Amino acid sequence: MNSDRTLGSFSLFVAYLFAVSCTPNASIAQGPSTDFQFPHLSMSQSITAAGDWTRANADAYARYAQGNLYYAEARKKLAEAVDLELDNYLKYAETYYDRRIERERSKLEIAEIYEERKDKYVEYRRNA
Repeated sequence: MNSDRTLGSFSLFVAYLFAVSCTPNASIAQGPSTDFQFPHLSMSQSITAAGDWTRANADAYARYAQGNLYYAEARKKLAEAVDLELDNYLKYAETYYDRRIERERSKLEIAEIYEERKDKYVEYRRNA
């Protein structure tokens, strides 16, 4: 896609140079004038302007490419951040369920201790 743009820009540049070189000078077309313009000066000015235009285009393309690199870097950092966030959520979920299981075990242990004490008390009351 960039090669199409570059080729299009180059063809515009060539068409511009051709048009400038074929266009008669305005003062020459109107007839004799007191201020004579040298044709090679207008041609060199046109080439300078076209060169400036080409350099500006090249600079714009370079900045566009640099912007793409920055965007790619930002996407990588975002992907890393999302990955870390998912890891943190997984750790949170594992911790939550581990604590829940531990809480249920401790409840069962308390219930077993209560049953043992109750059985001992009932046995004590029967023997008394």
